[in-house]
Amino acid sequence: MNQKSIKKLRILAIVLGVIFLISIIIGVVVLNNNRSSGVSSSAKKKIQDLLSEENSQHYRKVVSKYGFSLQYDKETFVGEGHVLRKESNSKEYRADLYSEDELNESRAYAILKLIYRQNPEKDKKDGNFSLTKIMPELSITTSRKKNYFDRSTMPDEYKDTKKYSDLDLLLQGDINSRKKKDPNMKYHTGDVTISGLQFKKLVVDYGSTYDGKWQKTGESTIYMTVQNGRPYWISIFALSKNAYMQPYIDQLESLVGAVTFHQPDESYLVSANDGSGHLADSGISLAKVENFSKDKNTTNTLNSLDEKSIIKVVARNQISTVRVGTIRCADMIYTAQNGATMRLNGLCTGGIGSGSIVSDDGYIATNGHVTEVANQSMIRGLRSREQWDTYCHFMINAGYITRQALVDLIKKSQGGDQSATAAIQGLIDNVPIDNIRSENDRYDYIIQTSNDPIVHDRSNPEISRWKKTPTNVSAKKIDAEVNLRQARMDLNSDKTDVAILKIDGRFPAVDLGDSNGLSQGDQVTAIGYPAVVDNGTQTKQAKTVPTVTQGSVSGMRRDAGGHKLFSMTAQIAAGNSGGPAFDKDGKQIGLNTYGGAACANSDKKNNSCFGSGVFRDIADLKSMAKKNNVKLSSEGELTKLWKDGLEDFSQGKYSKAKDKFEKLDKKYSGNYLVTKMIDVASNTPDDYVEPKKSDKEPGGVADAGANKKSETDKTDNDTVMVVVVVVIASTGALFLIVSIIAIIVSVSSRRKFNAYPQYVVGQYPQQLPYQQQVYQQGPVSPQQYPSQQSPMPSQQYPPQGYYQQSPGQYPPAPIQASGNYPPTGSISEVDESKNPPAQS
Repeated sequence: MNQKSIKKLRILAIVLGVIFLISIIIGVVVLNNNRSSGVSSSAKKKIQDLLSEENSQHYRKVVSKYGFSLQYDKETFVGEGHVLRKESNSKEYRADLYSEDELNESRAYAILKLIYRQNPEKDKKDGNFSLTKIMPELSITTSRKKNYFDRSTMPDEYKDTKKYSDLDLLLQGDINSRKKKDPNMKYHTGDVTISGLQFKKLVVDYGSTYDGKWQKTGESTIYMTVQNGRPYWISIFALSKNAYMQPYIDQLESLVGAVTFHQPDESYLVSANDGSGHLADSGISLAKVENFSKDKNTTNTLNSLDEKSIIKVVARNQISTVRVGTIRCADMIYTAQNGATMRLNGLCTGGIGSGSIVSDDGYIATNGHVTEVANQSMIRGLRSREQWDTYCHFMINAGYITRQALVDLIKKSQGGDQSATAAIQGLIDNVPIDNIRSENDRYDYIIQTSNDPIVHDRSNPEISRWKKTPTNVSAKKIDAEVNLRQARMDLNSDKTDVAILKIDGRFPAVDLGDSNGLSQGDQVTAIGYPAVVDNGTQTKQAKTVPTVTQGSVSGMRRDAGGHKLFSMTAQIAAGNSGGPAFDKDGKQIGLNTYGGAACANSDKKNNSCFGSGVFRDIADLKSMAKKNNVKLSSEGELTKLWKDGLEDFSQGKYSKAKDKFEKLDKKYSGNYLVTKMIDVASNTPDDYVEPKKSDKEPGGVADAGANKKSETDKTDNDTVMVVVVVVIASTGALFLIVSIIAIIVSVSSRRKFNAYPQYVVGQYPQQLPYQQQVYQQGPVSPQQYPSQQSPMPSQQYPPQGYYQQSPGQYPPAPIQASGNYPPTGSISEVDESKNPPAQS
C-alpha cells in the first residue's frame, strides 16, 4: 500500500474517532433526558395537573381582525370589545359591544378595554367621600382606515419621511388632537422598547383646579406603535395615581408587554373616502360587572412552566411560600409649613405581601416594606366622620385650600366626580414627610400557611387586627430594615429591605442557596401572592393560593450599601414583595422585592419593568439572621417528610408517598397541598417496578390498564436507549477496526521503507552492508561505490575525507559528488528558475 492510501486510512480513522466521540456525548444527553432524574412521566403529569390549572379556565385570549391580540386573567379583569358599525365616523361614534365569553370569538375589534372586575366598596357608614380606590383602566385602540399613513393627504411638513417616520406621525397626530381639546395640556414624551418592539410614550397629566391652583391627581399613559403598517394605541388611564393605586397600575402596565401583533385581515379595512375610515374617541365607560368567578384552590400559573421545574422547584417550595399581613395602628400628628397641626388618633392601615419559611422552627423571610408601614401612608386609615371633619379643617387652616373650594370639591365627589375625590385625597401630599410623626404604635402580623385567606377580624370594630385561624397564625418581628421614604427601588439607599418574622411551631422549610453562581440567562422562578390576582384582603374567593411565574436573570446591580439586586424577566406585581425567588435546582436565591413602576430604571424617566421584577440577594437575609443570632435550618422532620414524599411520588411509588404525606399531615394538619397529595396518591396505583420481582402482581386487568401509559412510556424510553447503545457500539467498533488496520499497514510500510538505503546529498548515508573503504579527497565517481555483496569488516565514522573543510569553517562543507546528480555542467549553467528559491 502506498503512502497516499495510508494517509487516507489515517484520515478515515480520525473521522470515525470524532464521530464516535460525538455519539458518546449525544448518547449521554439522550439517556440523561430519558432518565429524567428518576421522575415518572405519569407522576409528573399528575403533579402538573394538581399544581397548574388549565389556562382556558382562568385566561381569555382576545384576537382582533385588525392585527392585535391579548391574553388576560378573566377573573381579574372585565373585557369589552368594540366593533365599529359602518356608519360610525369621527363625528358620531357607533359600535357593537361584546364582553365576557363573547370575546372568545375573533372579530374586528377596533377597541378592547379592560377594567378591574373587583372594585372595593365605599365606606357606607356615612355619605362622605373616602380614600377609596379609583381604579385604572386599559384600552387598545386601532384604526380601520386602509391607507392610514397616506402622506399625500397630509400637510407638506409631514411628507418628509426622513424627518417624520410613521411612528413620529402617530405621536404628533395624537398630541395635535389632544391640544385642540385642551391647549394647556401638560404632557411629556419618550421612546421605549417593550418586548423588543419600538413604542412612543405619551404621558398626559390630569388634575383639578381650585383656588386658582392646578393640582395633579393622575395621568394617562399612551404607548403608540406601528406594526405591519398599522397604527396601535395602548392606553392606561389612572385618574388617581398614588402609592395606594400604583400596584393596580403596574398590573395593567404588565399587559402592555403581553399585547401581540399579527397581519390584519385586509377585508375589514376601509377606504377613507367612504367617510368611515376615522375612529371616534374611545373614551367609553363600562358598567359595573359583578364577580362570578370560580375559586382557585391550587396554583395560579400566569405563564407556562418549565416541565423540569414542576416537582423540583414548584411542588417542593410552594408548601413553604406564605402570605404576610401587616396592620399598623398609631396616633398620627401632622404639622403644616405654617404651624397648623392635625392629630388623628387610632389610625390603622396596613398591607399584604409574601414570604417564605426559611427555617423549620418558624422563621419567615420577607421584605422590610412588607412589615413596615410609612408615616405618610397612615392617612389611609381615615374612617369616621369626626376624622374627616378634622382632616378638612386642617387643610383649610394649613392654607392648602380655601373653604369654598373644598366645599365645591366635596359636592362633586359625593356626586360621583372621581377627579374631585382624587383632588381631596391629594391634599395630604402637601405635608412634608419630616412633619409627620406618630405615637402609641402597634403592629399586628399574620402568616397564611395554607389556602385559607387572611381577613380582618370584625368581632371588635374598635380594634383593627387580623383574624387568627389554625392556618393563619400570629407572628412577631425579629428585625427589619427598609428606607420608607422611597417607595421605589433606590440604588442610592444602603438599606437591604429585608425582614425576619417568627411564628411558633414546626414547618416545612425551603433550602437556601447562593447567588454567587448566577449568570445572565439563568432560570429563576418567583412564587408569591400578588394582590391584584385575588384582591388581597378584600377577596371574595373562598381560597387563595400562590402565583408561580418563571423567567431568567437579565442583569445585576448594587445599591449604595453594596447589596446585589438582580433583575429578572419573571413577572411579579404588588403582593409578590418578600416572596421567594428560586434557581433551577429549587434553592431560594433571593427575595422578590420590586415590580412594575417600583423597579423603574432610575436613568430613564418613566421607564418601568413592564411586569418584570427585581429580587434581592439571599445573602442579605443570611446577614440579618447572623446579626440577630438566628440559626436557619431546613433539616427538620417535616421538611424531610415532604421532600421524601415528593421523591416517592415522582417515581410512581404512590403508596409509599401516601404514607409519608399522611405522617406529615398528622404533624402539620390543615395544609391544602398535603391534603391534595394524599388524595391523589391514595387513588393512584403504583407504577414503579421493583427490581427482581415477579411480574405477577395483584390487580389483574385493572392494574394493567392503570399502568398502560406508564408501561408505554417505559417501552419508548427503552427503545430510545437501545438505539443509542447500538449507534455508539457500531461507531466504536468501526473506529477500532479501521484504527487497527491503519496501524498494521503503517508499521508494515515503514519496515519495507527502511529496508532500502536512502541517499541524501550532504548527509552521511545509512549504515550499509558493504566493506568500508578509505575515501580520497576530491571527486568520487559512482563506480567507486562498493557492491552490496561486499563484506564490511569495519567502519570509520565519520569516514575520512568525506568532508572538505577549510580552517575555521563550521559546519564543514560537503564534497560535491560527480556523475548525473547534481546535473552535469557548471553551476552557472543550471536553470535556477526550476529550483525552489533559497531561504535566507
